[in-house]
Amino acid sequence: MLKRTQKKSFNNLLIKKNTILILFFLLFAFISFWSVSFHEMWRDEVQAWLLARDSNTIFDLFRNLKYEGHPGLWHLILFPLTRIFKYPISMQFLHVIIGLLNIYLLFRYSPFKFWQKVLIGFSYFLLYQYNVIARSYGLGVFFIFTACSLFPYRKKYPIQISLILVFLGHTSVLGLIYSICFLLTIILEELFFAKKSLVPTQLKISNKTLYFCLFLIISGYFTSIIQMLPASDIGVHNGWDFSFDKGKIFDTGYQISQAFLPFLISKMISIENYFLAHLISFFLCGFISLIVIKLAFRPSSLFLFLSTSFGLLLFFYVKFEGAVRHHGYIFIALISSLWIFKSCFEINGIKKIRFFNYLENIFESFLVLLLAFQSFLGLNSIYKDIKGTFSSAQKTAEFITEKGFSSATIIGHRSSFAMSVAGHLYPKKDFYYIDAQRFGTFLRWDDKRTIYKNFVRSNEEINLLNENALTFSNINKDVLLLLDYSFNKFFSRSKFYNNYTLIYKSQSSMSKENYLIYRLNTN
Repeated sequence: MLKRTQKKSFNNLLIKKNTILILFFLLFAFISFWSVSFHEMWRDEVQAWLLARDSNTIFDLFRNLKYEGHPGLWHLILFPLTRIFKYPISMQFLHVIIGLLNIYLLFRYSPFKFWQKVLIGFSYFLLYQYNVIARSYGLGVFFIFTACSLFPYRKKYPIQISLILVFLGHTSVLGLIYSICFLLTIILEELFFAKKSLVPTQLKISNKTLYFCLFLIISGYFTSIIQMLPASDIGVHNGWDFSFDKGKIFDTGYQISQAFLPFLISKMISIENYFLAHLISFFLCGFISLIVIKLAFRPSSLFLFLSTSFGLLLFFYVKFEGAVRHHGYIFIALISSLWIFKSCFEINGIKKIRFFNYLENIFESFLVLLLAFQSFLGLNSIYKDIKGTFSSAQKTAEFITEKGFSSATIIGHRSSFAMSVAGHLYPKKDFYYIDAQRFGTFLRWDDKRTIYKNFVRSNEEINLLNENALTFSNINKDVLLLLDYSFNKFFSRSKFYNNYTLIYKSQSSMSKENYLIYRLNTN
């Protein structure tokens, strides 16, 4: 009778807990779809849509991706989507669905405590950066979480986890780094700890299956790397810098702070509160030390965190310093390392030492503070995005359409900014990009764009803009200059000042994509 009562009590508690988790999942879904309906996409989001939409074939798409520096799984998914749906909001909703799948995997399969799942789900990266902002990094998180879910059953589903790692390696260069480190973690666990691990020992992978998995992974990584090889005329991030640089070493510490406490140190520095900045740095150093101590109980989980963090930081150092969306993968490395923690071999005897247990309790307290800050930042970012304007590109495109300028020749002085507006115009409209001297929609990062980089905000650029505007006026009576800063101070000193009228000025935006439109006077 007592056992039956205890079982009934346990089942009731489980039902109550699952009900609360479902409610939080529904709340997450509501916040996500609501906020994405307010979010104005910026150039990085629009770029992926335009590449998929305006590449005529799959082969054209892969040729255009040679300037992107990432493999093309996300773009391949968008390619048919752009043929079905007219507007890029379809991409935003698709990305939110991927974000919801990430939360489902977290709630359903992760071993975290209830409150930890909620805080992780509402963290800045999972709620906002990899959910509302539609880029390939959210897709990468989906494959990471799927790999973590399959990790305890890696011997039962070797082909499935191999495919997941291949797909992860095709989401981005960060995903490829993470995939390699996750594979090495599995190899470490199997070679050194397989006999004592929690994976059932009676399961044995046949040699045929093992060779097939190796073939899948090696060929998958090879095709990912082939896609990322840059075009011969690429104009950005072309080269690797292994030289020692104190400034770049300092940037590494900043990148770690961006991963765990986004924007906090930069905020303190901006208001010249260096004491708090140093205090936050001290907190992070202590927290990372506690992470190492916590994960040291199970070496494979520690290896996943350290190898992934080192691989990402090395890439940021020698190739591309990245932004907060890139640095966030270090935070994801922590989450996934803690996720697989209980499925890894445990070193016997360490937990019997009181000192380590004491430090582990401190780690739990630090983790609460970290996740609480992340959740606050995630919800605050959602609030700011809904209340403010993330990018003015959409409203600028609406102005062009509403005022009947869709047929005008539009000259954008910088393709990296003007293309955001092009992505919101329907039907498709090519802009003339002054920095590349060509018509187009999406941004091509080739060396042609560097030719006129010294002209920005200069009299030379005004001359170039005016020459092209006058040339196009012989073909089309309506000619617009789409700029991201005011030319008034330059026009006032030039003979072209009276040739143009400012007809539109956008409001300030969070992404600093602000626009002005000048119209060429024809009378």
